Amino acid sequence: MGRKITKLLDKISLFENQIEKIANSINFYYNNYTLTLYTDILESEDSLIIKIDIPGINNNCINIYNENDSLIIEGVKDRDDIYEKGKYLLAERSFGKFRNNIQISDKFDLKSIDHYIKNGVLHITIKKHS
Repeated sequence: MGRKITKLLDKISLFENQIEKIANSINFYYNNYTLTLYTDILESEDSLIIKIDIPGINNNCINIYNENDSLIIEGVKDRDDIYEKGKYLLAERSFGKFRNNIQISDKFDLKSIDHYIKNGVLHITIKKHS
């Protein structure tokens, strides 16, 4: 009888942990910026080159603009596969809002921002002032 109770308590604990993860992800998704964008920044002779890993994020889900000498990259990575039937046995992928604020030196022209996405990487180039 003791083993059955222990197994039941273990299952309840696992269930509670899963519910807590779901509740936290829903709360973060709607209230906070949750995704960390891994970023590389390189200064070349004529420009600033920024590369940001954004796997699973489309170009139309990203907003890039300048504000007070900063480059702002923000958007959202939505869940692409919500199932009405069935249950997740493992859920580790990240979803939610993101926002990067990168201070840009005044030697770069924030009016000359070019960007594209290739293989899940956002490439941003900002030219230096002439």
